Amino acid sequence: MYNDRRVTVRELILLGSLYVTQYLGFSFFIEALVAIMRKNGASLQSISVIYLLGFFWMLKFLWAPLIDRYSPVKRWKYKGWLLIFQFCLAVSLLVTSGLSVGEDLKTLMLIGVFIGFFSSTQDVVVDALAYGLLGEQDRGIGNAVKIAGGMLGYMIGGGAGLMLYAWLGWEKCLWVLASLTAVSFVQLIFFKEPVFKPYIRGNTGYVSYFFRFWLNGRLRWLFLLFFYPIGICIAYTLISPILVDSGWRLDVIGLVVNVIGSAVGAVSAFFAGVMIKKIGRGKMLMSLSLAQGATILLLLLPIGGYSGTAIVLISVSMILIVYSPSATLLSTIMMDQVSGEKPATDFAMQHSLYLMVGFFSGFAGTAMAGIFGYTVMISAASLMAFLAAAVSSVLYRRSSGGDIRIPELSTVTEQ
Repeated sequence: MYNDRRVTVRELILLGSLYVTQYLGFSFFIEALVAIMRKNGASLQSISVIYLLGFFWMLKFLWAPLIDRYSPVKRWKYKGWLLIFQFCLAVSLLVTSGLSVGEDLKTLMLIGVFIGFFSSTQDVVVDALAYGLLGEQDRGIGNAVKIAGGMLGYMIGGGAGLMLYAWLGWEKCLWVLASLTAVSFVQLIFFKEPVFKPYIRGNTGYVSYFFRFWLNGRLRWLFLLFFYPIGICIAYTLISPILVDSGWRLDVIGLVVNVIGSAVGAVSAFFAGVMIKKIGRGKMLMSLSLAQGATILLLLLPIGGYSGTAIVLISVSMILIVYSPSATLLSTIMMDQVSGEKPATDFAMQHSLYLMVGFFSGFAGTAMAGIFGYTVMISAASLMAFLAAAVSSVLYRRSSGGDIRIPELSTVTEQ
């Protein structure tokens, strides 16, 4: 849906801060806490439960309509929700600081459930706010802020969080993360929310709205959204197992993938945001899928025994250089499909599907790599990426301006 509003620098900074802080507690639980629990003797079965927190992100479209319909503060459409969730995330981390990994494991798991819900729901709200703040010309850079912020949040909560735990201990580490989370809360207090379109009550239920959303001219986009991420998600998931089997130490893998990789990914996300505005969505779709197909094949080097530091750094960095722009581009096109009346619902339906594809592609790719080997799966992932370029070309018509654009789509109404 077209929107000619121009976002301000202060608004971009707020969006970036919100996207970072919503991941701090979540990434600490699913990254740092896993290592801490294992070091404290927790069983793999206990540890595996933590990863179920990711299902909140895949199911967030189920409660997204509540964000569109209701607001805890009448004069604010999204600010009230954000203040609540930011407060809950910070308090959850403070409560966690008073627990013991060895003695309070069940309570930690319960708090993890709340953090998973709070962070995923805040993501729904921030995406809706971003839609309202970003005009069509700013969506590329705005979604670059989203992807880069998420990567930075993972790097701080998961990677830096583990280092803080080693330096400061459990309690002070959680205090630091809670304080960082509260930064966005303070920013929100001084944020003056613009006036957004009011919620419009329709005459159909959510299930009907869900199907009408996809059937009302978006089937091509549904197919591409399902197909496009498969190859790069398989490759990304296999990076760590490949490096482990190549003889790399776990701490070095964490540095390369989570720290250096996240930094490279954040920079490339911003580059993608600029290029989306310059050359358009369609050309970026085909260019990135072709780049994915080529760079995924670089992982054949460490698989084939060429596991020197320089080669691995180049291989992994190139994967992440195309991974982040792909996520930025798809997120931008998702925003193009959003209606002004129900932005939280519209975006969450698409983003949840994207996350599901990534999760199950990574799961299936890892499982099949154990059967057929890394070489076969990396080759298959590369082929999927090249096919995505062909699919992009076939499914989206070429406009007179030379760009492949999603056609104008009509909106649908819900209850």
